[in-house]
Amino acid sequence: MLTINTNTKRFVLKEEDEICEKIFKRIIGMLIGAEDGDENLESSKGIMTPENDVKRIEPKSAQVHREYKGFLYIKCPECGNEKGQCSAKGMHSIHCNECGCNDEFAEPLIPMWVNCECGKRFRYMTNIKTDMLI
Repeated sequence: MLTINTNTKRFVLKEEDEICEKIFKRIIGMLIGAEDGDENLESSKGIMTPENDVKRIEPKSAQVHREYKGFLYIKCPECGNEKGQCSAKGMHSIHCNECGCNDEFAEPLIPMWVNCECGKRFRYMTNIKTDMLI
């Protein structure tokens, strides 16, 4: 039997041990970028096997992502397109509909206050550092 778990999902494959072992090695090979037919997969990449079960695959980076909710006014770092939006889920990266850029926020966003003609004031978070007066 082969079982794969995440925080929210679970997959169970009920097959013979030999088949499950082959599938397991193939999945791990795909995750770490090994070539098909790599005979030294277990020893060279730190795969957990009964012989070396103390080794673990370490994530490439353990960056802390800040997530921002609410009103956001974001400028694309590649093409300069500016976009205002309201995010209910929380965003940790920029997605530009113009150029297709998908980058993490390089620096923490800063607050920006927008004065409405009705007299109300709204707080946005932005990555633009220059003064904007309209």
